[in-house]
Amino acid sequence: MCSDVRLSAPVVTTLSGPTSVRGLCQKQGDTVNAEGCANNWWSKLRDQNGFISNIYIDHPAALLPGVPLC
Repeated sequence: MCSDVRLSAPVVTTLSGPTSVRGLCQKQGDTVNAEGCANNWWSKLRDQNGFISNIYIDHPAALLPGVPLC
């Protein structure tokens, strides 16, 4: 997890997987490419106090439903 929505942002923590998370809000940032997919939406996580690319959240949509914009 990063302190901001940039790939160059400092890492604030590492999550072991799978881990349940709760998003406070989400915003667009650097594009992350993984396993043939690309996504530039990131979620700020409540308990971890940092951002994670939505590409690593187990949901088919790039923009997570029910999570407001930052």
